[in-house]
Amino acid sequence: MRKVVVGIVLAILLLAGSVFIVRVPAETLLWRFLGVGSHDEIACPQDAVVVLGGGYYSTTDRLNGESTLRVLRGVQVFNDCGARWLVMSGRSAYEPKGRHAELMRDLAVRAGVPRERILLEKDSTNTREHPLFLRAMGLLDAQSRLAVVTSPWHLRRALIEFRRYFPRAVPVASYSFSPELADMLVIWLPQLRPLDRTIMLHEYGGILWYGVLRWHPALSSAIRHSD
Repeated sequence: MRKVVVGIVLAILLLAGSVFIVRVPAETLLWRFLGVGSHDEIACPQDAVVVLGGGYYSTTDRLNGESTLRVLRGVQVFNDCGARWLVMSGRSAYEPKGRHAELMRDLAVRAGVPRERILLEKDSTNTREHPLFLRAMGLLDAQSRLAVVTSPWHLRRALIEFRRYFPRAVPVASYSFSPELADMLVIWLPQLRPLDRTIMLHEYGGILWYGVLRWHPALSSAIRHSD
């Protein structure tokens, strides 16, 4: 057990060091890997469009920017493809259960989606739990065709987990700044680059850690409240 943990820590540290010393083109490749490619054209899901929660502000009871962009993208795919369900998935581990998903649903309703076509998955608190609890609802199975909507940098990790339970899942990137605009902003706002690297390290660390958990299930309780 100790050797496994030490190995994980060393791998993450090695990744962190490499990200901070590589040139920009290599860093760009790492970003693109997380996004699993372009999704301007997707295979329309017949059964469900699943939007993963990205957080909300409990003090003002409003969705944050990430969640808002994900929901709006999910609504677009739902309308364009005519899927059966639009699913809002996720909750904060430290806030009232279901409020996050309810706020996502309310935004989708304001955007024109019929309330009766929206399902709420209120139990998942991290990326691994989204597909697990969605499958437990009993409305979708391994043959279901669904789209997973999340931020571009979160797509690969989310897709890895979803295809364990839904092999036909396809990834859909939410709205975001284009890479070209982001590069321009970095020139004027260089503090964005360390933030980008933090997100990148979080995602690669998450992919590595979830892989270890699949190999050693006894460790799964260690990330109960992590993302």
